[in-house]
Amino acid sequence: MVCSDQQAVISQKGNNKMDSVERSLQQSGLSDKEAKVYVASLELGSALASEIAKKSGIKRATVYVVLDELIKKGLVGTTKKDKKLTFVPESPGKLLVGIEDRKRHLEETEANVKTVLPELKSLFERSGKVPRIRFYAGLEGIRQIIQEALEVGEDYCHIVPTKTYSQTMLNFAEGYVKRKATAGIHTRVILDKIPWSLEHVKHDQEENRESRFIPAEYDITTGVRIYGNRVALISYQNEIGVVIEDAEIAKMMQMFFEVLWNVSTPTEEAK
Repeated sequence: MVCSDQQAVISQKGNNKMDSVERSLQQSGLSDKEAKVYVASLELGSALASEIAKKSGIKRATVYVVLDELIKKGLVGTTKKDKKLTFVPESPGKLLVGIEDRKRHLEETEANVKTVLPELKSLFERSGKVPRIRFYAGLEGIRQIIQEALEVGEDYCHIVPTKTYSQTMLNFAEGYVKRKATAGIHTRVILDKIPWSLEHVKHDQEENRESRFIPAEYDITTGVRIYGNRVALISYQNEIGVVIEDAEIAKMMQMFFEVLWNVSTPTEEAK
């Protein structure tokens, strides 16, 4: 005689197995309700909608809708028994037929996309003549801009209004410059002269950086980064940033940077 605890264990194993079956059916393309109704139909064989509803735990009105979908997918058929509409499950092997159909459809879609890809690439390249502009908001957005400069993987230059940095940004900057140095990226940076930046420039050599201090009469409040064919303008106070992706604009901003660089003070003279 099987005790109640053993029965509970057996029942739980059965439920777990059925849950696994239903998950597999969902992965094959059925919805959660479709999987439950199809499994209930398989267990019952030929059955009324009310019986399937009771077995699956799904409302009768919903079961009719789900059964219609399963009929369209070829997984359920209908017949009349005692003048009542009865639903009959089709072989589970038809699941593989459905998967094969979807595979063929995906292959056809892939072939169609490959056909038009050259034209799409041509349109994309022509659109590259128009500057691409992206907006970012919040500290996380600013971090994304700074991280992007690192991911481009090229030497770059930037203007940093460190006096507008929050403590969070100062902490992020310290970690970022170490990753930049490890990546072998050299930077030139123009800073305002505050205690933090005076300490920061002491590590220029080890962090693969050349720094200069902007003249005191120039009150910079907006950060500028020029990397690759991109220019980033960052307001650390308002926590917003704009990235403009355009080679000509980047070239012009690089010229402005060089002018400002030439009038800024090398750190050796600033000490």
